[in-house]
Amino acid sequence: MVTTSHEDSSDTAAPESALRVGRWPVGVLIVAILRIIDAVSMFAIGVGVKDLPVDALPILADSPMLTRGLDIVLATATIIGVIGLLAFRRWGWVVTMILVGVGLLAELIRVVIGQPDHLGLLLLVVSAFYLNQRSVRVMAGRHLDPAVSTSG
Repeated sequence: MVTTSHEDSSDTAAPESALRVGRWPVGVLIVAILRIIDAVSMFAIGVGVKDLPVDALPILADSPMLTRGLDIVLATATIIGVIGLLAFRRWGWVVTMILVGVGLLAELIRVVIGQPDHLGLLLLVVSAFYLNQRSVRVMAGRHLDPAVSTSG
């Protein structure tokens, strides 16, 4: 089916219809779920919930207040990024991608120092994979490529 320029402009002119769950690429939903789980766990560690496995990097282990404060800030930034991502905002994708990149760097440091968190690393790799899918990048930038919108 050939789309006209009128149909393409109506897709971009109606952002409220784009906020329906059915319009989100699967990758966005997967990233949102994984990042929210990560944010909740960071926030719980940051506020000092008892009986949680806390494996802080040794670099920050000497300063529990710094570690807790950093966890709360990162959890808040993660939630803000997810909100932006779900609202089809470019900045949401950028914030989420930066936080995933920082998380990957931290996990790689943990691997090098001999304290790997394989599950955390896997979740970050999956998040980075889905964030870099074309459908997610296009959706986040609100640049509807006619080739993408007609095929998927």
